[in-house]
Amino acid sequence: MKIPLCSPVSFATLVLALAVGAVGALSARADVSLPAIFSDHMVLQSDVRVPVWGTASPGEKITVDFAGQSVATTAAGDGTWQVAFTRLAPSPTARSLTIKGNNTITIQDVLVGEVWLGSGQSNMAMTVNRAKNYEAEKVAANFPLIRHFKEESPNADSPQSTSKGRWVLCTPDSVGTFSAALYFFGRELHPTLSVPVGLINSSVGGTPIEAWIAADVQKNSKEIQAAIAALPPAPLTADAALNPPTAAPKTAATEKQKNAQKTAKATKATASRSTTGGLFNGKIAPLIPYAIRGILWYQGEANTTPAKASLYEHQLALLVRDWRTRWGTELPFAWVQLHNFVGAGRDWPIVRE
Repeated sequence: MKIPLCSPVSFATLVLALAVGAVGALSARADVSLPAIFSDHMVLQSDVRVPVWGTASPGEKITVDFAGQSVATTAAGDGTWQVAFTRLAPSPTARSLTIKGNNTITIQDVLVGEVWLGSGQSNMAMTVNRAKNYEAEKVAANFPLIRHFKEESPNADSPQSTSKGRWVLCTPDSVGTFSAALYFFGRELHPTLSVPVGLINSSVGGTPIEAWIAADVQKNSKEIQAAIAALPPAPLTADAALNPPTAAPKTAATEKQKNAQKTAKATKATASRSTTGGLFNGKIAPLIPYAIRGILWYQGEANTTPAKASLYEHQLALLVRDWRTRWGTELPFAWVQLHNFVGAGRDWPIVRE
């Protein structure tokens, strides 16, 4: 069988296309890149080791320059790289951070000061525009040395390495979107310490603490597993015992409707509350080991059900230990105690205790 040959023109075109594609692929693969947490208007933590990391081509030489310090490394076989600056002095002066490899990235308006991570559920996620006296707060919120980064990555099945979000300067026009708990905390720090303040908000309303702790860490925790094993079975109500549900006749229409409702409910639950470890994977892992001064935690409402409340003392302690281990330092860790609230079917006092 004879195979027709390409014409000279089409063959040349094909070779050219392949060459351009190959060069484009190499170029894309060679580009140095960084997580979104390293971007314009960022705040770096003062007086500690400050890691900077990203990806590049395996074996690519990387140089990072900032504030008179220049550090270099070579990308590993998987393309990852990391360097670190030694102690940086606090500074309100806007400077550039430059990363050079096969390409160059310049991050503008970088300050050095105090950086805090805030996490939890709706009380941490609640924005300033929903806070008391917002209009008055808005007018007074002219603090360009306070910056806010909202981690916008979704939950994930495995630990992620890239963050999603941007740094925003605090102005009357922008403050409404800041985490209220973080903003008022930062507003106290800024004039008290006279340094720039970076606020990282990684929170999701309605989420339980188990979504914020790595799944394998919870599975391997003897305290948590023992506490789960000690939980009594869910009691059967008298009404349910005396009146067991009866199966309704099934029809194609009702089954289709039920399936659609189940799918919608499951999708909504996954998006808002995640799975065990899912929010750690998607919204905390990408931030590690960004240099921070400490962590603020405002969560617990989703764990006040009787089946969950007794686990909270073990879960919160585990979260603190695990996050400190991953950041490699005994970070200050502060949390807001849930207020003196009572609600039917909830064990608020147990969580507070």
